[in-house]
Amino acid sequence: MKTSKLHLLAISFLVGLSITACKKSDNTSNTLTGTEVTASQDAEAQDAQSDNVDQSVDNIADALEANNFSALKSTEVGGPTWTISSSDTTTFPKTITLTFATDTTINGETFKQTGTITIVVSLTQNKWPWRNYIKRTITFSNFKTENDSASFAVNGTRVMTRKEVSISPAITPNNFLTLTSLRLSVLDSIKSNMTFGITCGSFTGSFTRDVNRTRQAIAHFEKIASTRIWHQVYLKDTLIFKGSVTGTNLMDSTYSRVISENNPITFTRCALLVPVISSGELTITRDTPKGTKEAVITYQKEECKTLVTVTTSGGKIRQFERRVNRLYKKWW
Repeated sequence: MKTSKLHLLAISFLVGLSITACKKSDNTSNTLTGTEVTASQDAEAQDAQSDNVDQSVDNIADALEANNFSALKSTEVGGPTWTISSSDTTTFPKTITLTFATDTTINGETFKQTGTITIVVSLTQNKWPWRNYIKRTITFSNFKTENDSASFAVNGTRVMTRKEVSISPAITPNNFLTLTSLRLSVLDSIKSNMTFGITCGSFTGSFTRDVNRTRQAIAHFEKIASTRIWHQVYLKDTLIFKGSVTGTNLMDSTYSRVISENNPITFTRCALLVPVISSGELTITRDTPKGTKEAVITYQKEECKTLVTVTTSGGKIRQFERRVNRLYKKWW
Protein backbone atom coordinates (compact mmCIF):
# COMPACT_ATOMS: atom_id res chain seq x y z
CA MET A 1 0.00 0.00 0.00
CA LYS A 2 1.26 3.47 -0.84
CA THR A 3 1.69 5.95 2.02
CA SER A 4 0.39 9.49 1.67
CA LYS A 5 2.49 12.58 2.48
CA LEU A 6 0.06 13.45 5.26
CA HIS A 7 0.55 9.99 6.75
CA LEU A 8 4.34 10.30 6.72
CA LEU A 9 4.55 13.88 7.97
CA ALA A 10 2.38 13.27 11.01
CA ILE A 11 4.33 10.13 11.84
CA SER A 12 7.65 11.94 11.31
CA PHE A 13 6.54 14.55 13.81
CA LEU A 14 5.68 11.84 16.31
CA VAL A 15 9.08 10.20 15.87
CA GLY A 16 10.76 13.52 16.67
CA LEU A 17 8.43 14.04 19.61
CA SER A 18 9.34 10.66 21.07
CA ILE A 19 13.04 11.52 20.91
CA THR A 20 13.11 15.15 22.07
CA ALA A 21 9.91 16.29 23.74
CA CYS A 22 9.91 13.97 26.77
CA LYS A 23 12.71 15.94 28.39
CA LYS A 24 10.87 17.67 31.22
CA SER A 25 13.10 20.42 32.54
CA ASP A 26 12.84 24.12 33.23
CA ASN A 27 15.06 27.01 34.14
CA THR A 28 13.30 29.27 36.63
CA SER A 29 16.09 31.80 37.09
CA ASN A 30 15.47 35.41 36.16
CA THR A 31 18.53 35.71 33.94
CA LEU A 32 18.59 35.47 30.19
CA THR A 33 20.32 32.16 29.62
CA GLY A 34 19.60 29.88 26.72
CA THR A 35 16.08 29.25 28.07
CA GLU A 36 14.43 32.25 26.47
CA VAL A 37 16.28 31.70 23.21
CA THR A 38 15.28 28.04 23.29
CA ALA A 39 11.68 29.07 23.93
CA SER A 40 11.69 31.24 20.82
CA GLN A 41 13.27 28.48 18.74
CA ASP A 42 10.81 25.92 20.13
CA ALA A 43 7.99 28.26 19.18
CA GLU A 44 9.27 28.33 15.61
CA ALA A 45 9.61 24.53 15.60
CA GLN A 46 6.02 24.29 16.84
CA ASP A 47 4.94 26.56 13.99
CA ALA A 48 6.85 24.43 11.51
CA GLN A 49 5.15 21.24 12.71
CA SER A 50 1.74 22.92 12.46
CA ASP A 51 2.61 24.13 8.97
CA ASN A 52 3.64 20.59 8.00
CA VAL A 53 0.19 19.27 8.90
CA ASP A 54 -1.48 22.19 7.12
CA GLN A 55 0.62 21.82 3.99
CA SER A 56 0.11 18.06 3.83
CA VAL A 57 -3.66 18.50 3.63
CA ASP A 58 -3.26 21.35 1.16
CA ASN A 59 -1.18 19.04 -1.05
CA ILE A 60 -4.06 16.58 -1.09
CA ALA A 61 -6.54 19.29 -2.06
CA ASP A 62 -4.11 20.64 -4.69
CA ALA A 63 -3.79 17.18 -6.25
CA LEU A 64 -7.55 16.75 -6.40
CA GLU A 65 -8.04 20.17 -7.97
CA ALA A 66 -5.31 19.48 -10.51
CA ASN A 67 -7.24 16.33 -11.52
CA ASN A 68 -10.53 18.29 -11.64
CA PHE A 69 -11.75 16.29 -8.63
CA SER A 70 -12.09 13.19 -10.80
CA ALA A 71 -9.54 10.98 -9.03
CA LEU A 72 -9.61 9.00 -5.78
CA LYS A 73 -13.38 8.90 -5.47
CA SER A 74 -14.48 6.37 -2.83
CA THR A 75 -11.09 4.68 -2.84
CA GLU A 76 -8.47 4.00 -0.24
CA VAL A 77 -5.08 5.44 -1.14
CA GLY A 78 -2.14 5.92 1.20
CA GLY A 79 -3.96 5.16 4.45
CA PRO A 80 -7.20 7.17 4.66
CA THR A 81 -10.48 6.25 3.00
CA TRP A 82 -11.56 9.00 0.61
CA THR A 83 -15.03 10.15 -0.42
CA ILE A 84 -15.87 13.06 -2.74
CA SER A 85 -19.41 14.37 -3.02
CA SER A 86 -19.08 15.35 -6.70
CA SER A 87 -16.26 14.56 -9.12
CA ASP A 88 -16.54 17.51 -11.49
CA THR A 89 -15.68 21.20 -11.81
CA THR A 90 -19.24 22.50 -12.13
CA THR A 91 -20.81 21.45 -8.82
CA PHE A 92 -19.89 23.61 -5.83
CA PRO A 93 -19.65 23.37 -2.91
CA LYS A 94 -18.21 19.86 -2.81
CA THR A 95 -17.13 17.87 0.25
CA ILE A 96 -14.03 15.66 0.49
CA THR A 97 -13.81 13.40 3.54
CA LEU A 98 -10.69 11.54 4.64
CA THR A 99 -11.28 8.88 7.29
CA PHE A 100 -8.22 7.44 9.04
CA ALA A 101 -8.12 4.01 10.67
CA THR A 102 -4.67 2.74 9.75
CA ASP A 103 -1.53 1.27 11.28
CA THR A 104 1.95 1.83 9.85
CA THR A 105 5.19 0.18 10.99
CA ILE A 106 8.46 2.13 10.69
CA ASN A 107 11.72 0.62 11.95
CA GLY A 108 9.78 -1.96 13.96
CA GLU A 109 7.56 0.63 15.68
CA THR A 110 3.82 0.77 15.01
CA PHE A 111 2.03 4.09 14.50
CA LYS A 112 -1.77 4.35 14.49
CA GLN A 113 -3.81 7.08 12.83
CA THR A 114 -7.48 7.77 13.52
CA GLY A 115 -10.04 10.54 13.01
CA THR A 116 -11.36 12.49 10.04
CA ILE A 117 -10.39 15.48 7.94
CA THR A 118 -13.13 17.20 5.93
CA ILE A 119 -12.40 19.59 3.08
CA VAL A 120 -15.29 21.70 1.75
CA VAL A 121 -14.43 23.38 -1.56
CA SER A 122 -16.62 26.32 -2.57
CA LEU A 123 -16.39 29.42 -4.74
CA THR A 124 -16.35 33.00 -3.47
CA GLN A 125 -18.07 34.06 -6.70
CA ASN A 126 -19.92 32.05 -9.31
CA LYS A 127 -17.41 32.91 -12.01
CA TRP A 128 -14.90 31.12 -14.18
CA PRO A 129 -12.08 30.17 -14.25
CA TRP A 130 -13.18 28.59 -10.99
CA ARG A 131 -9.63 28.29 -9.62
CA ASN A 132 -9.47 32.09 -9.31
CA TYR A 133 -12.36 32.10 -6.82
CA ILE A 134 -11.64 29.02 -4.75
CA LYS A 135 -12.33 28.72 -1.03
CA ARG A 136 -11.39 25.78 1.19
CA THR A 137 -12.75 25.05 4.64
CA ILE A 138 -10.73 22.27 6.28
CA THR A 139 -11.96 20.72 9.52
CA PHE A 140 -9.87 18.33 11.64
CA SER A 141 -12.01 16.08 13.87
CA ASN A 142 -9.99 14.08 16.40
CA PHE A 143 -7.25 13.51 13.83
CA LYS A 144 -4.63 11.63 15.83
CA THR A 145 -1.30 9.86 15.32
CA GLU A 146 0.05 7.75 18.18
CA ASN A 147 2.50 5.05 19.15
CA ASP A 148 3.20 3.30 22.47
CA SER A 149 4.72 6.38 24.13
CA ALA A 150 3.44 9.50 22.39
CA SER A 151 0.54 10.99 20.45
CA PHE A 152 -0.26 14.07 18.40
CA ALA A 153 -3.93 15.13 17.95
CA VAL A 154 -5.47 17.94 15.89
CA ASN A 155 -8.92 19.55 16.08
CA GLY A 156 -10.20 22.76 14.54
CA THR A 157 -10.78 24.61 11.30
CA ARG A 158 -8.78 26.48 8.66
CA VAL A 159 -10.51 28.67 6.09
CA MET A 160 -8.49 29.58 3.01
CA THR A 161 -9.87 32.09 0.55
CA ARG A 162 -8.56 33.34 -2.76
CA LYS A 163 -9.43 37.01 -2.40
CA GLU A 164 -8.17 38.35 -5.70
CA VAL A 165 -6.49 37.34 -8.93
CA SER A 166 -5.75 40.05 -11.47
CA ILE A 167 -3.83 40.17 -14.74
CA SER A 168 -2.84 43.44 -16.32
CA PRO A 169 -3.41 44.18 -19.08
CA ALA A 170 -6.41 41.91 -19.49
CA ILE A 171 -5.81 39.08 -21.95
CA THR A 172 -8.19 38.89 -24.90
CA PRO A 173 -8.21 36.83 -28.10
CA ASN A 174 -7.22 39.97 -30.00
CA ASN A 175 -4.14 40.91 -27.97
CA PHE A 176 -2.81 37.53 -26.79
CA LEU A 177 -0.21 37.24 -29.54
CA THR A 178 0.85 40.90 -29.46
CA LEU A 179 1.32 41.35 -25.69
CA THR A 180 4.94 41.83 -24.59
CA SER A 181 4.51 42.18 -20.80
CA LEU A 182 2.11 41.05 -18.07
CA ARG A 183 1.56 41.77 -14.37
CA LEU A 184 0.02 39.04 -12.18
CA SER A 185 -1.29 39.76 -8.68
CA VAL A 186 -2.69 37.13 -6.28
CA LEU A 187 -4.12 37.82 -2.81
CA ASP A 188 -4.85 34.90 -0.42
CA SER A 189 -6.27 34.85 3.10
CA ILE A 190 -6.01 32.06 5.68
CA LYS A 191 -7.87 32.07 8.99
CA SER A 192 -6.95 29.27 11.36
CA ASN A 193 -8.32 28.27 14.75
CA MET A 194 -6.86 24.88 15.62
CA THR A 195 -5.95 22.99 18.78
CA PHE A 196 -3.03 20.56 18.91
CA GLY A 197 -2.79 18.01 21.71
CA ILE A 198 0.49 16.29 22.62
CA THR A 199 1.20 13.41 24.98
CA CYS A 200 4.67 12.08 25.69
CA GLY A 201 4.76 9.28 28.25
CA SER A 202 3.07 10.70 31.36
CA PHE A 203 3.42 14.29 30.17
CA THR A 204 0.67 16.14 28.29
CA GLY A 205 0.45 19.48 26.59
CA SER A 206 -1.70 21.38 24.13
CA PHE A 207 -1.75 24.63 22.21
CA THR A 208 -4.37 26.56 20.27
CA ARG A 209 -3.36 28.61 17.23
CA ASP A 210 -5.70 31.49 16.40
CA VAL A 211 -3.80 33.01 13.50
CA ASN A 212 -4.77 35.05 10.44
CA ARG A 213 -2.45 35.12 7.47
CA THR A 214 -2.51 37.25 4.34
CA ARG A 215 -0.32 36.64 1.32
CA GLN A 216 0.09 38.88 -1.70
CA ALA A 217 2.27 37.85 -4.61
CA ILE A 218 3.02 40.18 -7.51
CA ALA A 219 4.97 38.99 -10.54
CA HIS A 220 5.96 40.70 -13.80
CA PHE A 221 6.60 38.74 -16.99
CA GLU A 222 8.10 39.81 -20.31
CA LYS A 223 8.04 38.02 -23.62
CA ILE A 224 11.38 37.18 -25.19
CA ALA A 225 11.71 39.14 -28.45
CA SER A 226 10.43 37.39 -31.58
CA THR A 227 9.21 34.38 -29.56
CA ARG A 228 6.17 33.24 -27.59
CA ILE A 229 8.27 32.45 -24.53
CA TRP A 230 7.59 34.38 -21.33
CA HIS A 231 10.09 34.85 -18.51
CA GLN A 232 9.72 36.34 -15.05
CA VAL A 233 11.57 39.61 -14.49
CA TYR A 234 10.24 40.67 -11.07
CA LEU A 235 8.67 39.06 -8.02
CA LYS A 236 7.35 40.57 -4.80
CA ASP A 237 5.94 38.12 -2.27
CA THR A 238 4.67 39.21 1.15
CA LEU A 239 3.17 37.08 3.92
CA ILE A 240 1.73 38.74 7.06
CA PHE A 241 0.92 36.90 10.31
CA LYS A 242 -1.43 38.17 13.03
CA GLY A 243 -2.86 36.33 16.02
CA SER A 244 -1.84 34.28 19.04
CA VAL A 245 -0.98 30.86 20.40
CA THR A 246 -1.93 29.75 23.91
CA GLY A 247 -1.44 26.45 25.68
CA THR A 248 0.25 24.24 28.24
CA ASN A 249 3.66 22.80 27.46
CA LEU A 250 5.13 19.46 28.50
CA MET A 251 6.70 21.17 31.52
CA ASP A 252 3.15 21.82 32.84
CA SER A 253 3.58 25.58 32.32
CA THR A 254 0.88 27.69 30.72
CA TYR A 255 2.12 30.09 28.09
CA SER A 256 1.02 32.45 25.37
CA ARG A 257 2.59 33.91 22.25
CA VAL A 258 0.93 37.06 20.95
CA ILE A 259 1.90 38.85 17.73
CA SER A 260 1.93 42.63 17.94
CA GLU A 261 -1.03 44.25 16.18
CA ASN A 262 1.11 47.23 15.27
CA ASN A 263 4.10 45.18 14.15
CA PRO A 264 2.84 41.89 12.67
CA ILE A 265 5.30 39.20 11.64
CA THR A 266 6.05 39.75 7.98
CA PHE A 267 7.79 37.39 5.58
CA THR A 268 9.25 38.68 2.31
CA ARG A 269 11.76 37.31 -0.17
CA CYS A 270 15.40 38.34 -0.13
CA ALA A 271 17.62 38.82 -3.17
CA LEU A 272 18.04 35.03 -3.45
CA LEU A 273 14.21 34.71 -3.61
CA VAL A 274 14.06 32.67 -0.41
CA PRO A 275 11.65 33.66 2.40
CA VAL A 276 12.99 35.75 5.25
CA ILE A 277 11.29 37.35 8.25
CA SER A 278 11.71 41.05 7.49
CA SER A 279 9.93 42.51 10.53
CA GLY A 280 7.66 41.69 13.44
CA GLU A 281 7.27 41.51 17.19
CA LEU A 282 6.12 38.61 19.37
CA THR A 283 5.53 38.53 23.12
CA ILE A 284 5.98 35.21 24.94
CA THR A 285 4.51 34.84 28.45
CA ARG A 286 5.17 31.73 30.54
CA ASP A 287 4.10 30.79 34.07
CA THR A 288 6.79 29.19 36.26
CA PRO A 289 7.04 28.22 39.97
CA LYS A 290 8.85 31.52 40.51
CA GLY A 291 6.25 33.64 38.78
CA THR A 292 5.41 34.74 35.28
CA LYS A 293 8.22 35.23 32.79
CA GLU A 294 7.88 37.42 29.74
CA ALA A 295 10.09 37.93 26.74
CA VAL A 296 9.63 40.15 23.70
CA ILE A 297 11.05 38.83 20.44
CA THR A 298 11.68 41.20 17.53
CA TYR A 299 12.70 40.29 13.99
CA GLN A 300 14.79 42.36 11.61
CA LYS A 301 15.91 41.51 8.09
CA GLU A 302 19.65 41.31 7.35
CA GLU A 303 20.09 40.35 3.69
CA CYS A 304 18.95 36.70 3.49
CA LYS A 305 18.95 36.16 7.25
CA THR A 306 16.90 37.45 10.17
CA LEU A 307 18.34 39.06 13.27
CA VAL A 308 16.32 37.86 16.26
CA THR A 309 16.43 39.92 19.47
CA VAL A 310 15.06 38.45 22.72
CA THR A 311 14.42 40.89 25.59
CA THR A 312 13.09 39.80 28.99
CA SER A 313 10.98 41.87 31.36
CA GLY A 314 14.15 42.22 33.47
CA GLY A 315 15.94 43.96 30.62
CA LYS A 316 18.24 41.10 29.62
CA ILE A 317 18.96 40.99 25.88
CA ARG A 318 20.25 38.30 23.60
CA GLN A 319 20.57 38.25 19.82
CA PHE A 320 21.12 35.53 17.25
CA GLU A 321 20.68 35.04 13.51
CA ARG A 322 18.51 32.53 11.76
CA ARG A 323 17.46 31.47 8.30
CA VAL A 324 13.93 30.50 7.36
CA ASN A 325 13.82 26.83 6.41
CA ARG A 326 10.50 26.99 4.61
CA LEU A 327 9.14 27.13 1.10
CA TYR A 328 6.46 29.47 -0.16
CA LYS A 329 3.32 27.53 -0.97
CA LYS A 330 0.14 28.56 -2.71
CA TRP A 331 -2.02 28.30 0.38
CA TRP A 332 0.47 29.47 3.01
